[in-house]
Amino acid sequence: NILGVALGVAVFLQNPRDTVNRLFAVMILFMLTWVNFAYIPRIIGHENAVLALVLLKIAWFATPPFFTFLYFLATFLTGSQYKYRPLHFTIGILGLGIGFLTGFTNLVVESLGFREGAVRINYGDAMWPFLGIMTLIIVSTIFITYRGYFGLPQNRKLQLQYFIAGLSIFYVANLIFNISLPIFFDIVRWYWIGDYSTIIVLGLTAYAIVKSELFGIRVVLTSLLVALIILLLAVDTII
Repeated sequence: NILGVALGVAVFLQNPRDTVNRLFAVMILFMLTWVNFAYIPRIIGHENAVLALVLLKIAWFATPPFFTFLYFLATFLTGSQYKYRPLHFTIGILGLGIGFLTGFTNLVVESLGFREGAVRINYGDAMWPFLGIMTLIIVSTIFITYRGYFGLPQNRKLQLQYFIAGLSIFYVANLIFNISLPIFFDIVRWYWIGDYSTIIVLGLTAYAIVKSELFGIRVVLTSLLVALIILLLAVDTII
């Protein structure tokens, strides 16, 4: 939370009128909403299942917009915002639409249960369309990112390589621990690995900022910030 808020504020204040900076700030807002509201129900679920379900729906409501804004951030970072416009329109409509569908109906998240001491989600009839749309957004983001990356000048590639590495690790973690294991194998106790892999995106983005001046930010105390990021990642891993 601290690292995400600090990065979001720093990037936004650096140039509030820049679309990329605003996309990054909004993306972090939805990211933190997803991670925090997915965490709290695991703590209070046994005591207040009704409130836990409401909070979990907020988390699931925030998830598609987070991935959608991450997609549009990738398009601007790779200079692809004026290409593939039908795809951009489709991703925007589907991502925001499925977010509202998830948050305000029982079609995706129907109820909560408990298994192996962990909260277990009982999915609704629209779970498979939800997964299909999320998969489309993820695949489209990967396509846009890598296709655009290889067409960029070398200095721009150096700016983006850490962000892309963090994005790739995050997607792999989510596909394994948030989608494959819970939905296909009914294993829910490792969900937190996918959620908290967002720290990798934030950490490597912060490193890209201090090393390559991503988003146009100049940071003087580079070594101190990098050391802080390493410390945060180490603590997160230990915990």
